[in-house]
Amino acid sequence: MKTMVVLFAVIISLVPMLFPGCRQTEESVLDKGRESEEFDEYSSMSDYQRNQIEKLREQGRSLVGNFIWQEKIIMGEVQNDSPRLDITIAKKIISGNREFSNILEEFEKAQKYPDFVGGSGVSIIEYWLDGNGGEKILIIVEQEQIYFVSSNDDKSSQNYEVMFDKK
Repeated sequence: MKTMVVLFAVIISLVPMLFPGCRQTEESVLDKGRESEEFDEYSSMSDYQRNQIEKLREQGRSLVGNFIWQEKIIMGEVQNDSPRLDITIAKKIISGNREFSNILEEFEKAQKYPDFVGGSGVSIIEYWLDGNGGEKILIIVEQEQIYFVSSNDDKSSQNYEVMFDKK
């Protein structure tokens, strides 16, 4: 069953147009993307920034989520060289915590915004380790599970390692 949940989460995080029109409505600990959809933020953006945000949000809708980190970079709220969560830091955080909520809080301290938040049926949070999601920390919120996922270049093959499982 655990393998099926992970595979489902990975499929949702990778396959565009899987559930067109669906949107994640459940709030999660790191659900920071919703505030970025406020109309007032557009007033201070250039046309180029608005265009980039709209393209990113359209891509996010097709994947049932939001690309929070990239949005915040476009808006100027995060710099490209801002601190990011890496596998060493993630493992250290997990080894020092047994409570899922504490781990999420520590991840947020290491990287202010996740790269992707979404899901349909399950809430997914991703921290990309390589900048494009080929290597990532995948969090399944409802199951309180954290995985390290690595893909080949065309994402046709994936390996995963359980980093944390509340069970």
